[in-house]
Amino acid sequence: MKLQSLPDGHSHDISHHLRLCPDVDKQSDYSTIEPLASTFDPQTHRQFGDTSCSPPQPPEDTDHAEKRKLQVSSSVAETFLWNRQRERRVQELREHLKRQIEEKCAALKLQLSGKVKEAEYLREVDRLALSSEREQRIQHSRAMAAYRDENKRLMEQSWRDRALTRSQEVLKERELLRLNPINWSGTLK
Repeated sequence: MKLQSLPDGHSHDISHHLRLCPDVDKQSDYSTIEPLASTFDPQTHRQFGDTSCSPPQPPEDTDHAEKRKLQVSSSVAETFLWNRQRERRVQELREHLKRQIEEKCAALKLQLSGKVKEAEYLREVDRLALSSEREQRIQHSRAMAAYRDENKRLMEQSWRDRALTRSQEVLKERELLRLNPINWSGTLK
């Protein structure tokens, strides 16, 4: 690696020039290669291998310092505005998400209240159906009891009528036997 001394006392690596210029004789003394010292300004350029990221430092004149202050203040203002815009966007996003959550909660509450009303309605319909069914059973049992009582009364009346008819027949037969005896000659005594 060939180091070339620059007028400001810094050394400069020119080996990369050799790779870029293959027609240069490697045995030469490199005196024919024009050094970059004439175009190198340490105030505006970084040296090869310098990893610092600081911007070049301008000369200290008041006009430039004022411009720099304005640039810095404008960049601070832009950063501040950008931060404000970002905060506003984040706030808008939060507001939007809150609205979505509230709308979803309201929809769920509405759906839940609808389900509750539907359940109450179904419970009332079920209660009315059970009540109606119970009333029908009561009416049916009353009708069956009345039917049973009427059947019992008719059967008892039929039994009484038969018993009365039988007793009347027995009385009639006795009267007939008395009037017209079977053993009218009295020989069967």
